[in-house]
Amino acid sequence: MGARSFTPSLVHDDLHLDNIRVTPDNKIFLIDFDGAFWGDALYDFAEFKYFHPKLYTKLRKLYSSNIFKNEKAAMELYSFHRALDLAAFFASKGKLAKAKKAISTAAVI
Repeated sequence: MGARSFTPSLVHDDLHLDNIRVTPDNKIFLIDFDGAFWGDALYDFAEFKYFHPKLYTKLRKLYSSNIFKNEKAAMELYSFHRALDLAAFFASKGKLAKAKKAISTAAVI
């Protein structure tokens, strides 16, 4: 994987539909920044790739491929990392079927 430069941004680290709020006038707010850190904005997209693959595809279309250099390689790495995190989480909760699904997701990346 080649080097990839990016401008550090705030990474939510727990971005999913329950942490997104939309007001009646269509303003979008994020909540629950307990695990936030400065890093690569693509990191949050990996969460959607697993939990909401159709929404992930739509979100990616909103971004030009020129914004993120070597995006494919970065997403492969982040998606693999997220899949392993999810597998460990589900296994710790005794949800082995979900853990296996997460591992299989990591394997095809």
